[in-house]
Amino acid sequence: MERPTPGGAEGIVWNTNATALFDTKSTLSSPQAVPQTGSNLANMFLGVSWYQNTLSKGMYYLRDKDYAAYVQDTFKATSA
Repeated sequence: MERPTPGGAEGIVWNTNATALFDTKSTLSSPQAVPQTGSNLANMFLGVSWYQNTLSKGMYYLRDKDYAAYVQDTFKATSA
């Protein structure tokens, strides 16, 4: 897999082992591919890929003061 680049880079990588041959000398718990098998173009046509997205967190000011005024009105309208 490709190394992520800082600053919010994203990318699709097609070099999976989806089209590679299974090495019969490896175990089922740790499967390995036969060297020189598999095709990145075939992986693309099958839609099998790795997706990576690196997000960089910016500065956020989550605490700030907020002022508001409140006036209570207790006036009653009467017919006089």
